[in-house]
Amino acid sequence: KRPDAIVVNFALHYASSETMCDGDYAAHWMFRAASLRKAFGDGAVVWHTGLATQFSDDQRVQGGSVGKSSVGHGWPREARTIDPLWSCRSNDRLWHMFDLAWPVAKRFGFHMLDGITVTAPWPHWTSDNRQYDGGINNEARQLGSITILNELLNLLSSAVKRPLRLTTGSID
Repeated sequence: KRPDAIVVNFALHYASSETMCDGDYAAHWMFRAASLRKAFGDGAVVWHTGLATQFSDDQRVQGGSVGKSSVGHGWPREARTIDPLWSCRSNDRLWHMFDLAWPVAKRFGFHMLDGITVTAPWPHWTSDNRQYDGGINNEARQLGSITILNELLNLLSSAVKRPLRLTTGSID
């Protein structure tokens, strides 16, 4: 059976790829959106913007995108910098990608789950600057994920006009 809705995410993991030149990203997103609309017809499609990247300087954050490994010679011992692997995945980059993708998503009638805005004010929800698993300052786990899921379910309930059948899957 055809699903009631499809949720797509085309954001952070593409931020450092070689296709991130403005024209290439917009063209690639246009191709994906058109292909999805052609295959799925007029069904509800939700575009998940991705989640904010929190470049915290909190020393308790382990394995994150901010670390001591790239600190320059002569800097104070406690100095921390953005790991070069992650430097291209800043919130500014995510918002730039948003600016390129949202007009395309609107053109194809997609709904938007704005994960960047939902997660931006909550750096303590993530223990590694990018995975919103409840964070190091929360005893209750999964607050970020639960908030995003609630937002998604609210969006789906307004986009789909019949009871939802929920399943999960991934297409890469």
